[in-house]
Amino acid sequence: MKSNIRVDQRITANIFHIIEIFNMFFKFQKVYVNGFQSFRNFLNNNPEFEVILKNKKSFTLSARSASLIASLYKEKVEFDLKNDLIIIKNKSKIISKNEKIIFYNAIENGDVYHVFIKNEYAKLKVKGKTIIDIGANIGDSLIYFALKGAKKTIGFEPFYNNFYFAKKNIKENSLEEKCEVVLAGCSKKSGNIKLNPNMKSDVDSKLQYSNEGEEIPLYSLHQIINDFNVPPKSILKMDCEGCEYDSIITATKETLTTFDEILLEYHHGYLDLKKKLEDCGFIVIITTPISTGFIGKYLKMFKMKKENIINDFKPGYSGMIHAIKINN
Repeated sequence: MKSNIRVDQRITANIFHIIEIFNMFFKFQKVYVNGFQSFRNFLNNNPEFEVILKNKKSFTLSARSASLIASLYKEKVEFDLKNDLIIIKNKSKIISKNEKIIFYNAIENGDVYHVFIKNEYAKLKVKGKTIIDIGANIGDSLIYFALKGAKKTIGFEPFYNNFYFAKKNIKENSLEEKCEVVLAGCSKKSGNIKLNPNMKSDVDSKLQYSNEGEEIPLYSLHQIINDFNVPPKSILKMDCEGCEYDSIITATKETLTTFDEILLEYHHGYLDLKKKLEDCGFIVIITTPISTGFIGKYLKMFKMKKENIINDFKPGYSGMIHAIKINN
């Protein structure tokens, strides 16, 4: 897929990524005794390596888990590495109404850090609205919207492991009346797709057809609106690792303008999406693109080249699009 951003933004995207890498390096140094070695394992995206916290406790973590713990360590949240559990209590000031909220499979998966700590969805006016969440993952964003006063949140998640924990987290937080999660994906047209049952599903999983496995439904945005009685003035959130392009570009103006606001994460640039949404009557705000892990990918590329393995390295450019319907 083409980069879909301006040439000058490719340069700045890589610069911002380098800045992010440096920030993560300093976090590793503050949190881990073996910070340099752990950071090198993180860059190489090693599946497992030992980290030693400043309190001398040691754990075997994945690259993702190590970076998340480095980011969360100074925040007012609790985490249980043994049970892959994150707990946020109201004394943290991150939440207010509930005594606490808990998320299982939230260290190896999910995006609790960006949803609750960075407050990535705070710009959405969700109070009293129906929220359609494409890429619900472990239910963290569904629960966030419910706690922020959404009338109803309906999430779509095609990977069974993610779906299982989304349902579990919704139940554990007693939000069944406000949150619903559907085992399904989103695409330009309705149908079905077979997914490899042995594939590890997490926040970065993409829809890829398999000859084996259970068939999972695919819904177009139009079908979601019809089948789930989505009312006008609803809100659409999408974080589906690439499905946003087909789903948005092929949707009709009537479909898209069911939503007062659309917030999506783009993964390969934004130009086509921006034009489509503006043509449908939205004001579109774009965050600056950031290259997605090109340093780690280059390291992997060189390793594959050394081992004479063919690689298909292509840098991605990600960020957020916030579309607001004019005269909503």
